Amino acid sequence: MTDTSVRPGEQVAYRARVTYQGAGQPISTPGRTVEVTVADLPVPVPELWFSPQSDGSIRLSFDSPRAGQVQIYATTGPSATPVATAGADVDVIALGQRSRLVGTGTRRIIDRAASGRMVYTPVTVVGDLAISLSPARHGQ
Repeated sequence: MTDTSVRPGEQVAYRARVTYQGAGQPISTPGRTVEVTVADLPVPVPELWFSPQSDGSIRLSFDSPRAGQVQIYATTGPSATPVATAGADVDVIALGQRSRLVGTGTRRIIDRAASGRMVYTPVTVVGDLAISLSPARHGQ
């Protein structure tokens, strides 16, 4: 069963039971009730700001999403490319295989390994769901 009527943030309860044909009459199990709260959908952060620090690191700042946390992924070098497109649902495990996870936070993340040309891809994560913001470039 798929319930398309629920909305993020709602708490819902479902009861499942099995009914089968017994000796001449239907028999039902007691069943089980499960209550869940529907997770908010991730919303990409609208903008990413860079602030170079005196120690060579870069502070990456953003407005906190209404739900979840932001993970920022980086690729480095002259041919660095984004690892996701804006607004795309993403697989954070695959992102971690193709890029470096800079960090996770709700307002700012420091990239202590920044050097040269960087392409940052911010991703808002809520539970098992993730969505990316437009990648941002920093450096030569």
